[in-house]
Amino acid sequence: MPVELGGFEAEPADVLAILQTLAEADGSTGWCAATGVASNVAGGLLPEAGDGKDPFDQDRAAEQADEQQAHECHDRDRRVAERVLEDDGAQG
Repeated sequence: MPVELGGFEAEPADVLAILQTLAEADGSTGWCAATGVASNVAGGLLPEAGDGKDPFDQDRAAEQADEQQAHECHDRDRRVAERVLEDDGAQG
């Protein structure tokens, strides 16, 4: 979450490392924390409140662009997670 909204604005790799630590301590806690992070990511994709745009009234080209961006973000996050796990394995 951005600092101006009261968050820490942590780097993705730091967030994943924290989630991993939580999950190692207690799987349910890690699951809940990861779900909360996913909700924040999804919330970041919503339009600004009161901008007059209906988020469900988009043409297919815009939807496809959003889907492509989501896939790219997911792939980037997966690569970051793999690096965190690799670094953890090298240190452990």
